[in-house]
Amino acid sequence: MRWLFRWLLVLGLIALATGCAVFRKKRKPQPQVAITEAVVGAVDLVNTEQNFVLIHNPDRRTWPVGTELVAETVDGMEVAKLKVSPERMGTFLTADIVSGNPEKGQIVMWHKQEPLAAGAARSESPTASISPSGTSSFVVPQLPEAVPSVSTSPGSPTASVGAP
Repeated sequence: MRWLFRWLLVLGLIALATGCAVFRKKRKPQPQVAITEAVVGAVDLVNTEQNFVLIHNPDRRTWPVGTELVAETVDGMEVAKLKVSPERMGTFLTADIVSGNPEKGQIVMWHKQEPLAAGAARSESPTASISPSGTSSFVVPQLPEAVPSVSTSPGSPTASVGAP
């Protein structure tokens, strides 16, 4: 009888030392969201004679040649469509101007091309056919459904935050 007590005591200590899985809470998998757009950088130089732009790409992400990019104003208005060309140097890459009139300082964006369902109309937003890293999508944490809006009134130094 004494040996049974010792074995139960030893088994109990082993269960406590290893952290018995019975008492652990199972973690729910985090929902994943694929990135549909990314900031490439900013237009640093525009050469209209040779029809290309120089883009400052501070994170040095590699963008495959031929990737379609978009130059946008700070307000998000599309002003030019660009296509990545092979020339690169340090934190700079070049892109040919496909259409529009880009200007120095404008934001350069990459938009993921979504496959169209049968009979669906193509959106007017710019798209890219190749992902920047050669994979089909990036994974990021899910954003909250409601994002508060920020508004300022003219002449007021403070901003008010409210629900959308």
